[in-house]
Amino acid sequence: MRGIRGADFLCFQQARAVGLKGTFRAFLSSKLQDLYTIVRRSDRAGYPIMNLKNQVLLSSWDSIFSEDSSKMRENVPLYSFDGRDILRDSAW
Repeated sequence: MRGIRGADFLCFQQARAVGLKGTFRAFLSSKLQDLYTIVRRSDRAGYPIMNLKNQVLLSSWDSIFSEDSSKMRENVPLYSFDGRDILRDSAW
């Protein structure tokens, strides 16, 4: 994938290929970038984490990292950019 930048670019390409707008980043970390820093501080608490069908996965980005973190909601699929449920689709 050629590092985090390459993975981010693949996310960008795949999102655009299915008509999605906005910023999509790989859920990866390195010595130069940890997961907590890929979302702006002002966006970490006030917005839920949603799947492609606008179903809430987590209450916020901050909730992923807090001690009392909420777990991903049960029975809410996590989709790839092409609409496959990555937890159930045999391709994943």
